[in-house]
Amino acid sequence: MHHCPQCGSTLPAEPLLPDPGGRFDGHFACASCGLVSLMPVQTPDEIAALYTTKGNVELLAAEEARVPIERRLDRIAALVGPPDGRLLVEIGAGRGDFLAAAQERGWRVAGIEPASSGVEAARHRFGIDLERGIFTPDSTLPEPADVLCAWDVLEHCLEPHRILEAMLRAVRPGGLVLLAVPHVEGLPARLLRSRWRYRMVPKHVHFFPRRWFDDQAARHGAAVVDVQPFLKAHAAVQALVPTRAARRVRRLMKAASHVSPDRSPAARAPSEPSPEPVRLADMPPARRAVRQLVLRINQRPVPLAVADLIDVALRREG
Repeated sequence: MHHCPQCGSTLPAEPLLPDPGGRFDGHFACASCGLVSLMPVQTPDEIAALYTTKGNVELLAAEEARVPIERRLDRIAALVGPPDGRLLVEIGAGRGDFLAAAQERGWRVAGIEPASSGVEAARHRFGIDLERGIFTPDSTLPEPADVLCAWDVLEHCLEPHRILEAMLRAVRPGGLVLLAVPHVEGLPARLLRSRWRYRMVPKHVHFFPRRWFDDQAARHGAAVVDVQPFLKAHAAVQALVPTRAARRVRRLMKAASHVSPDRSPAARAPSEPSPEPVRLADMPPARRAVRQLVLRINQRPVPLAVADLIDVALRREG
């Protein structure tokens, strides 16, 4: 028997998302607060060990990485207006791509990143000095942010309700917190369950139904002001073709989309630079065509019911 790590309620006997690997019992949905949690609960040290060296970063082709970045910056501008030198902070800043683009638009930027490889890359590529560390429920910022972003972060946190509360405290009254998380209520998650791409055991500790954000916002003096749903082509591949074929297609798509460094900074020679993203122009024509098609599909909003990813914007009241 498991209990919800947020509210303590007894969780159902059957998981919402099973773990076929058998290491965990699966992700269980709390009927009381809605949080979907991986059981049994991991320790903070186990979670930290997953990210402190290599992080959680895919080295997308530069053209691919720029599309969601520009879309998100346009959305921020629509919600809060021009930057005018205001402060934008990113939690889980990766290699600094988003902060570099925001800085180009006129934002003052700062970021926190747990992985040494990300901190090194941000300094090497953009001259941005990230704080190396993990944002915790007790974290504070040197000054309140006007916008705080955490793309693909909250699902990795042991105490997401406390992390979200700390994020809202870290922005000024009227400030914005923007999150990107997998959408556990979408059709891909419901159909694929243990084969859903974003289950990602053990890194994805929690998932969040839509009502969870409304409840947490109301609890902490904020409001959900915008939700944008998306569907990644990888999830559609899983749903449409047999398992073995899907795995092969995903491997091909992955090989065509990014280069994953296999060695940690400690294993590289001191003079060896951090790996750089590939360019679409450098890919073989067939792979380039596939990636361009996938890119167009991935960046188009879809109805919430069929989405497997959502971007959520919360505004602190006051």
